[in-house]
Amino acid sequence: MPSSITMYHQYTKPRPASSPLTLVLFEDPHWLPSVKSQLETLTALPKGWDAMGSPPVRSDIAEFAMNYLLPKIMKDHTPAPNLVPVSGGGLQIEWHRNQVDVELFVSGQFETEFYFQDLGTGLIVEEELVANFLILEQYISRLA
Repeated sequence: MPSSITMYHQYTKPRPASSPLTLVLFEDPHWLPSVKSQLETLTALPKGWDAMGSPPVRSDIAEFAMNYLLPKIMKDHTPAPNLVPVSGGGLQIEWHRNQVDVELFVSGQFETEFYFQDLGTGLIVEEELVANFLILEQYISRLA
C-alpha cells in the first residue's frame, strides 16, 4: 500500500561516519517508523469508523504531527507515542509512562491542546498551544 503521509524533509540526526572523511550520514529518529505506521493506519480508517460517523484522521493533521510537531518536541530518549483517532478527523498523541501522562489533542495545524499529569507529584497542566510547542519539552522529558 503506498504511503498517504508526505514527509516534507529528511530528519537530520547525525550518526558516526565509517571514515574520517567529510561524509556525514543521517538516520531517521527511532520513533519515526512507529509514528508513520500508526498515521498510515489512522488516515486510512473508513468514514464512520466511530458511532459519530467520523472521517479518518485528516492528512493535513497527520503531516503536521509527523513533520512539525513531533520533531520539535521529541528527543533521543523520548519513547514513541501512541496515536489515537479523534471524532471529526483529529488526532490524539499520547504517552503513559513512569507515572506521567502526556496527551496532545491536535484538531488542526497549529491547533493543539496539551494535558500533562504527574501521578507522583499531583501536578496537572492543561494548555492550548498555537505556535510555541517548545514548552512541551520540559514535560515530555519526564517520560524517560
